[in-house]
Amino acid sequence: MKANQKTLYTNVSLCFADPTFLTTKCQYFKTMQKARGNMEQREYWQSRDLSCLSTWDNWVDLRTIVMTKNTLIKPDGTTSVQVRYFVSSLSLGVKEVARVVCGHWLVELAHWYLDVMFGEDANRALDRVVAFNLNIL
Repeated sequence: MKANQKTLYTNVSLCFADPTFLTTKCQYFKTMQKARGNMEQREYWQSRDLSCLSTWDNWVDLRTIVMTKNTLIKPDGTTSVQVRYFVSSLSLGVKEVARVVCGHWLVELAHWYLDVMFGEDANRALDRVVAFNLNIL
């Protein structure tokens, strides 16, 4: 991660660490669903208020910041929590952001499957036609 990216990440996480920011300057959306025998709660916060970021003007077309918190509750009562932060040039509402974030991970899952099952990243074919044909296979 580059220095300015790390600074932005730190600033975004600090914005969302402020309870006042979360309650007054963010849109909120929550889903709860069963996933692989567990309950998964997904929470999304989105803000168009970038005043808490000291370096936001270095990022062209930055419009919103987003925090997601995924809580996985297993049948035995144990939980795990994953928090992620996003910056975006899109002016979407928080429900649409939730859809986009979930869609992004579906694409990542497909890429993981292609790499692990078919060794796609290990393919060193330089000819475009050969690479295309290998992807079809």
